[in-house]
Amino acid sequence: MALDEEFGVRHGDVRVVLTPREHALLAYLLRRRFEVVPRIDILREVFGYSHDPGTNAIDVHLAHLRRKLAELPIALETVRGAGFRARVTDA
Repeated sequence: MALDEEFGVRHGDVRVVLTPREHALLAYLLRRRFEVVPRIDILREVFGYSHDPGTNAIDVHLAHLRRKLAELPIALETVRGAGFRARVTDA
């Protein structure tokens, strides 16, 4: 599984096209895939906010990513009260 520069993710012969924001969110979560990433970190690093504006943008983008990546070995998990985590289920 690999992210490409043209806003996609590839696993074997399957390529999924992502929006630039989805690509940035997935790349950030994968870079920190061994951690639970707090919401504020994502808002700051991916969305450019310096505070939590009370938006559900992360949840919306994660829902879109989960649908698009359903056939790939990537799990995007919500860790209640703590943040989010990406797991690659088969390297």
